[in-house]
Amino acid sequence: MKEEEEKVQEEKKRKEEERKRKKEKEKNKEKKREEEERKMEEKKAEEKKKREEERKKEEKKVEEEKKKREDDKKEKEKKKRKRFIKHSQKYQGKGLLSEKDDAINEIFLTERIISEVVFNNAEGSSITRSNLYDLLFARMIIDDIRIQILLRS
Repeated sequence: MKEEEEKVQEEKKRKEEERKRKKEKEKNKEKKREEEERKMEEKKAEEKKKREEERKKEEKKVEEEKKKREDDKKEKEKKKRKRFIKHSQKYQGKGLLSEKDDAINEIFLTERIISEVVFNNAEGSSITRSNLYDLLFARMIIDDIRIQILLRS
């Protein structure tokens, strides 16, 4: 009888140990799965961060290109104005242009600025506040010059 009881006890121990091993194995599997999930989440977060950085770099690059184009455009306009003013002064020096002609030249310049602003906005999407101020300022200059011309006449 003792032998049978010992066998039963041994069998119980063996089954208990086997259960413990299974539980341990399941815990290890669970830990491994959680670790893999964590790594995947970290990888996704890293990829998302990388994409965000690339997007910001691209936006910055586009912004710089846009600024460069605007600066180039302003520089070209400055050169045009300088050439026009130089040309006007050349004729003024010879006495070919009167003050009235100067005023007309100024009107021409401001009208040209207005048409350039309007033309540039036709290419773009809408008139910006800055361009609107440019238009209003140019219009004020034209009106001012016309008043001066009328007063001289």
